[in-house]
Amino acid sequence: MKKLALVSFLLIMFSVSSVGQWYQKKYQVNDINSLSLEQLQESLHESKKGTSASLIITGAGALLILGGLYIPYQVDENSKLFEQVMGSKGMSILVTSMGVLCAVGGTISTFAHLERTSKIKTTIKRNFPGTVYLNISPEIMFNKYSRTSSAGVSLTINF
Repeated sequence: MKKLALVSFLLIMFSVSSVGQWYQKKYQVNDINSLSLEQLQESLHESKKGTSASLIITGAGALLILGGLYIPYQVDENSKLFEQVMGSKGMSILVTSMGVLCAVGGTISTFAHLERTSKIKTTIKRNFPGTVYLNISPEIMFNKYSRTSSAGVSLTINF
């Protein structure tokens, strides 16, 4: 059972990491800053839909876990051969483990979509600022000639 859980977890992690640079696969660009405002807004909408779908999968997994733990599974003579071989205890364990896999996969996918949504929102704010945009950030200024650095503050105001 531990091996099955570990292999399932690794497969889910590989599937999440295989879609790492989504903008490279979808828009054939190497930098998210190369996307237009329309492309970023479309990606933001898709990412929010993905977050909702992931939350639904997580909820379904939680319901399967609760169902496997608290609803007794009845095996009778009309049951399929697989159900008769597994028995009521085995079917409950199977439903619970499927729920755990769904919940873990949905949770990982939710975090991936939330991270993507945050990155898209940050890119939109940075590349396409609104009417008045104030950015105060600490900055290290580097002198090319003397090869020294000094601390500073950057202030950006766009109108």
